[in-house]
Amino acid sequence: MNSVAAAALVALDGGERRFPAPISGSAPRATSDARLRIFDPLATIGTGIAMSLLAIDRAPSIILMLLLFMAHALVLRAAMIPSRASRTARLGVAALVPTVLQALLAHPLQADRLGSADTFVTLTTFCAATTVLVSTLVSHRIYGLERNVARAKRLGPYTLEEKVGEGGMGEVYKARHALLRRPTAIKIIRNTRNAEASARFEREVQLTSQLTHPNTVHVYDFGRAADGTFYYAMEYIEGLTLWQLVQLDGAQCPGRVVALLGQICASLAEAHALGLIHRDVKPDNVLISVRGLVPDHVKVVDFGLARTVGPASRAEEEGTFMGTARYMAPEAVNEPWGADARSDIYALGALAYFLLTGTELFHGSTSAILSQQMHAIPDRPSARLGIELPADLERIVMRCLAKDPAARPQSAAALARELRTTTSANAWTDADAHDWWRRSSGHLARALAAARSRSGSRSITSRDADALP
Repeated sequence: MNSVAAAALVALDGGERRFPAPISGSAPRATSDARLRIFDPLATIGTGIAMSLLAIDRAPSIILMLLLFMAHALVLRAAMIPSRASRTARLGVAALVPTVLQALLAHPLQADRLGSADTFVTLTTFCAATTVLVSTLVSHRIYGLERNVARAKRLGPYTLEEKVGEGGMGEVYKARHALLRRPTAIKIIRNTRNAEASARFEREVQLTSQLTHPNTVHVYDFGRAADGTFYYAMEYIEGLTLWQLVQLDGAQCPGRVVALLGQICASLAEAHALGLIHRDVKPDNVLISVRGLVPDHVKVVDFGLARTVGPASRAEEEGTFMGTARYMAPEAVNEPWGADARSDIYALGALAYFLLTGTELFHGSTSAILSQQMHAIPDRPSARLGIELPADLERIVMRCLAKDPAARPQSAAALARELRTTTSANAWTDADAHDWWRRSSGHLARALAAARSRSGSRSITSRDADALP
């Protein structure tokens, strides 16, 4: 993908749209830790020796000032470099012994200045001992906090590295496996501590893990944290969501839209064949990337709202609201338990509309959008865009958006077949896709930089898109 800015797998539930920066791997971090372990004692003990040399033939006040400097340095080191208390104590003693020895050797010369040589030795030793004690206590506290944070960032064999998404149902983190060291996306699900919700999510993740299509994100594992929080691990995708694509590049050409929709249909067809409905097909949940030298490779992500078709679903979902309003089929609004594969077809039509026009079907508050989903007929994509689009593709998109499920293509496989018959079916080639990624790599990097310059934010907005030429 050359220098294309990497976006982690964003599995959001109507939350923020993020374009996170790549994270360096564990190898560079391990190297820096090893260097720090070598540099730390050398710098600490070296500073102590330098202070003892400066203390030669100095007045007691100067020696005490040097000890005070060492005290500040050791306490600061304990606060800035987490280490075991025993290590800090050993380094503190090693750093202060030269200065204390210098005081002991010179104390007969200081008797006339302090009135008692023993007073000077006692004061010097007390300062050194207090310094070692305080720095050791600071290290003990800081190291303990670091370990607690590290434990909190571990879920089973996974270590969380960075939050890359957040939505209504939970958060998504980039993580790494303790042994495999491969980057992984971890989704932590909220509100699964009651037995019913927990059993439902476990069943859905088990079903999702059966999906093996190349255009579907792969689920590796699932489990529970120490506090009972449910999580599951899936492959980490470097790319960008379709929302980000339109934000950065505008409405897409019909040929590319058909190519992308075909891959999404292939992913959904496998899920539907297993009786699994996605229920949250939207631009945020579809990523494209260069995968194994294949450009524009699609991954459908976040089956977190997926469910199987069956009579038990109604009892589970009575009075609930599932999905994203802007991409929700009318029947999913009225009777969530009655939604089937054709509801995903409606959402796919809304996604196609967004790609072709650069705008979403309806706007307004959530309640207003839901009302429009049930009753309003959207403008044709050509009318919304102000440019004539291929009539055959436009007809298919509008059929997908039919209020009556029976008027839509009846399956993802059927929709894919219809798309292959359009005049735009072969208009977007691999060469076009390769060229787009090559030309856009620098633009995406600049947009990412613009996003991060806004108070450290990592969300790309239309303001950042203005940074593109």
